[in-house]
Amino acid sequence: MLKESTISQAYFISMYAQEYCLKYKKKDVKPGELMPYLVKQKVYSKVDDREGQPIRKVLREVSKAGRLKELIPQARGDEKDENTMWFFNVVGK
Repeated sequence: MLKESTISQAYFISMYAQEYCLKYKKKDVKPGELMPYLVKQKVYSKVDDREGQPIRKVLREVSKAGRLKELIPQARGDEKDENTMWFFNVVGK
């Protein structure tokens, strides 16, 4: 079961990932690239030095709960041997 705070963060990640991809005409945006935009939108307080680790944490939790396509449809995870590479793309355009 996801915490309400995780669902809230997922909502904002989804909304601003869509906005960022449309505004800058970007594809396959990585969490580290999206992080400064989320800080600017006040979703997070500062840019981390771990390439979007707070975003990846939410993505992992939402994915583990089986709700990725529902809560963050812009996200795609490419599973590797040891980790998952996350990307964001526009949905519905």
